[in-house]
Amino acid sequence: MGEDHLDAFFRPESLEKILGRAYKNQKGLVSKRSVALTGIGEILVDWVEQKTLLEIDSTISIFIANNEGDEKRAIKPDEMAKFTRRFSNRFASEISFIMSSFAQLVSDVEVATAIYHWPMPGFLPQLVRFGYPTPYHLALSRELSTSARIEVHKQYEAIAKYIEHDPLDDWDAARAKVENAMSVSLFPALNEDDIEALEELLNKNKEADSD
Repeated sequence: MGEDHLDAFFRPESLEKILGRAYKNQKGLVSKRSVALTGIGEILVDWVEQKTLLEIDSTISIFIANNEGDEKRAIKPDEMAKFTRRFSNRFASEISFIMSSFAQLVSDVEVATAIYHWPMPGFLPQLVRFGYPTPYHLALSRELSTSARIEVHKQYEAIAKYIEHDPLDDWDAARAKVENAMSVSLFPALNEDDIEALEELLNKNKEADSD
């Protein structure tokens, strides 16, 4: 997304609520757009990593302080993480909507050209919305009783070593890998050969169930 198209996707008032004086104090549209894109990028990096709301709010506060210009009272992190909560409660959904439009565009191009690309664009709307870095995190959230971002990250760490990432994995493949990893993680004493044999058995059982 280029800076010239930013206003078509994000309302200035929404950007000001998230980026505060870093956005408000800029002189001219070009500066506002540039700061907005940079700020959104920095927030998203923290959002999809295992960062708490307070940690993300600290990132936002530092960004505002570095870009707000001369102010008598510099911005400080909020104890209630107000900037991050504004982002998570509403702005993440706005970005997710944009990702949905992008995913639909990719799908339309694929249908028109009969050339199919990686599945990742289709995952982006939900990954951005919930703050997950991979489709496997999203698949894991469907297996848990919670979709809470930090909890999903923690649970994923326990099975990550059993999952081989592949950019060609679609939803079924990602979910199968997560299900297998959750099963294998119940037997921590297994060696690599045992794990491979167990994964093969689990895959065969899934294939048999689908027939």
